[in-house]
Amino acid sequence: MSYWNRIACFYIDVDAGGSPPLLDGKNSSPLTITPIFIQSDKFPLQLYFRERSATTGGASAAVEQDPTDNIVFACKKTSELTGSTLLFSATGFVKVGTGDDICYQAMLDLYTLELIAAMTTYTQPLAVKVDIEIQNADNSERTTFQFDAQIKKHVYAGESNPLPAAPLYPAPSQIMLKHADGASIVFVDGRHPYLYCSHCGLYFPFVLEYKNGGHALNIGDGVTL
Repeated sequence: MSYWNRIACFYIDVDAGGSPPLLDGKNSSPLTITPIFIQSDKFPLQLYFRERSATTGGASAAVEQDPTDNIVFACKKTSELTGSTLLFSATGFVKVGTGDDICYQAMLDLYTLELIAAMTTYTQPLAVKVDIEIQNADNSERTTFQFDAQIKKHVYAGESNPLPAAPLYPAPSQIMLKHADGASIVFVDGRHPYLYCSHCGLYFPFVLEYKNGGHALNIGDGVTL
C-alpha cells in the first residue's frame, strides 16, 4: 500500500458522554490502547460516529451528523488544560462514504509551532487530551467526546546524512593467520609477525631484511631465506 493512502480512523460511541468514547473499529467493544501520534506528521483524519449494539461486542451502527453541524478536533497537553495553547487542531470536516461507512474527514497537521515548542524538552511521549467537539450551526449547543493520547517526538528532522566511518579493524596483536596444517602467524605489539612452528611449539620472528643488495626473509635463530 502507498503511505500516502494512510488515514487515521477514530470510531466514536455517540452515547459515551464523559466516558472514554473510542471504539475498537465498527464493533461495540471499547478501544483498549492509547492512541499515539508522531510529531510533524500530516495525514487525513476520519471520524466515525457509531451507536453501540445492545449485544456486547456486536456491530455498531453509523450515525449521521446534521449537515449544519461543525466538528472540531483539538488537542492540549494534559498538564496544561487550563492554558490557551492548542498543540494541533482540525476543522472543516466533510462527510464521505455512504450507508454504514459514513464518516467525516479533514486533514490532521501535526507540524505546528506550538507542538514543536512543547516537544523541545521531551524525549518521552507527551501526554495529551483530545476533544472532538460537535457544534450546532450557531454554536449554541455542543457535545464533546474526550480521550487520552500520546505524542512521540520524531527522530528525523531533515538532518544531513551521517558520514560513513572507516571500518574498525582489530589491533595487530589480535590478528592471526592460520594454515590447514596447523601453522599460524601472529602479529605482536604492532611490529613484525611471528611464525609458529608446529614441530617445536615455538614462535619465531618473521622479518623482511635487506641483505647483500636484496631482500631476504629472516625467521629467527639465524635462518634466512
